[in-house]
Amino acid sequence: MKLIAQSVVRSRLPYIHLGYLATTSTRPDGSFFHAGLVLLLVGVGMAFKFVFGKTSGGFTAVWMRLRKPVALALSGLLILAAGVAGIVLGYKRGKVVYRHPKAMTRGSMYGLAERISANLKIGEPVPTDLDALLRERSEESRDRLTQDGWFQRLVVREDDKGRYSIISKGPDGSIDTDDDIVKVVEAGKKVEY
Repeated sequence: MKLIAQSVVRSRLPYIHLGYLATTSTRPDGSFFHAGLVLLLVGVGMAFKFVFGKTSGGFTAVWMRLRKPVALALSGLLILAAGVAGIVLGYKRGKVVYRHPKAMTRGSMYGLAERISANLKIGEPVPTDLDALLRERSEESRDRLTQDGWFQRLVVREDDKGRYSIISKGPDGSIDTDDDIVKVVEAGKKVEY
């Protein structure tokens, strides 16, 4: 069978990849998240007081001012809503992290190693600039292949023997330290995962 043409159809709706959702999680922004939790607890306390307690002679100044049950219920609902909004904002402003950053790094390195190996096989020069190496890829795919599991840019180096090293800086973000992950690509050798 001969491939005559290939096209890429972009979807109009936002696309959520279930594999991406399974491998990532969001670390919430602490300030919004913790403030939301406090407000949520206060709102639950007010609701508990409204349902089970008497509103006359409450134990704080808030209870003294809000002797009417409707005012207490509305203020409790507002505080509950503010607490939920704070928690949602905490996650929305949070940082996306990979659950298995080493495995994600190995996957990115494998993709780059395949590309470098293909260039070596046909005798093309291998640019150490990752954007030039992946010029035909989409920007989203290029970003995914050039970042490690800690969202840091991978580094490609060539040594004097013609071998290429793909280096991840690791969790500490510094190159040439003990936690670096390195994959070496040589001409004529099969790329292994």
